[in-house]
Amino acid sequence: MKLKLLLLSACSMMAMAASANKLTITVQDFKFTPADATIALGDTVLFTWINGSHTTTSRTIPSGAAAWDHPMTAASTSFQYVPTVAGVYNYVCVPHESMGHIGKFTVTGGTGVKDYELGKTALDVYPNPASSKLSIVFKESKKAFAVAVTDISGRTVMAPRMVNAEGTTLDISHLPEGMYITRIEQDGKTLLRKFTVAR
Repeated sequence: MKLKLLLLSACSMMAMAASANKLTITVQDFKFTPADATIALGDTVLFTWINGSHTTTSRTIPSGAAAWDHPMTAASTSFQYVPTVAGVYNYVCVPHESMGHIGKFTVTGGTGVKDYELGKTALDVYPNPASSKLSIVFKESKKAFAVAVTDISGRTVMAPRMVNAEGTTLDISHLPEGMYITRIEQDGKTLLRKFTVAR
């Protein structure tokens, strides 16, 4: 029985490893390439030195994520980071931050939530990613609906409220960067749409 459990566990880990991807970010004077990317939970971020004397240093990252500060030099040519929390990760090269040597990556996943729609064009939730305002519009309905916002753990961050048929614009300027879910209810149907706050 123990052997079966060990084999099952090993197979699960191999399957997870096989489905994970690696994002390589090069570090050079004075840019990260790519400077903006999207990955999934379980993927690896690999910083690779090209030239100069730099760092990769986390700035604003999701709550619960591990911070990092690693030199990127001829003596330290790579650094690997595996995000464990979905959200937006902003990072910099400390000596050259004022020169615009900054980057970010967005980690998706962890919600198990798909985007459900009433038809392909029935509902617009935009912009995505958003910074301070999020618009929600039903394009093919003339009925009021209720909308609420939760974080990816399911905690309500904006209480439900009724909205007229024309739609609404939500003030999300108080929300920290990361991934959220709009929960929209109309005529007994629930629509879930993911969006990211990024600044």
